[in-house]
Amino acid sequence: MSLEEKVKEEQLQSLTDMWSANKQKESEAKQARLKVEGEIEAFLADKLKEKGTYTAPTNIQLTTGESESWQQDEVSKLKNMFDEGELKDIPFFPFDIEYKPNNAKIKLLKEADSKLFFKTFGIALTTKPKKVAFKMKK
Repeated sequence: MSLEEKVKEEQLQSLTDMWSANKQKESEAKQARLKVEGEIEAFLADKLKEKGTYTAPTNIQLTTGESESWQQDEVSKLKNMFDEGELKDIPFFPFDIEYKPNNAKIKLLKEADSKLFFKTFGIALTTKPKKVAFKMKK
């Protein structure tokens, strides 16, 4: 191994060591941040709604909500039922061909008859809370 190659290898090792140390610091900082976020969320729990953004007097914003996922096999069964005329009360099928939700159509059906919508399509829907998002308001 030439001197130049040895120097480059030492430089690479030094950079690798610095990266590793910084990655560890980043991980520790993230854990500390998540702990503080949990404490802030608990402190402001009575102010948070299921969906929306709350700005605390200190200008920290907490955004809440939920994400939806649709079970494709269940949506497929519902599409077959719709196509066969078994869902007569549903005026149109609110999913595109790839069974991606058409949010505009879903909203229309929910607004027209929420109970019927969830009775029919609820089997294919899973909701879960989104992680609370944090940022400083400028």
